[in-house]
Amino acid sequence: MPRKNIVRVVLSKEQEDILAKLCLRLGTSKSEAIRMALMAYCKELSLMREALHRKKQPNEENAQL
Repeated sequence: MPRKNIVRVVLSKEQEDILAKLCLRLGTSKSEAIRMALMAYCKELSLMREALHRKKQPNEENAQL
């Protein structure tokens, strides 16, 4: 079973209220809503593409040898 990483998120009272409303509308847990928001932010910044590209580089170098 893969190991799960735990991240602590500190929110202001206003942010906590917004998160609670968002979770009600989406029908998800707070942790799932924060995870989805983080992944959407990474996608917007193209961080996911960069991370995948870095993982593929060593394999591509080995294939060329």
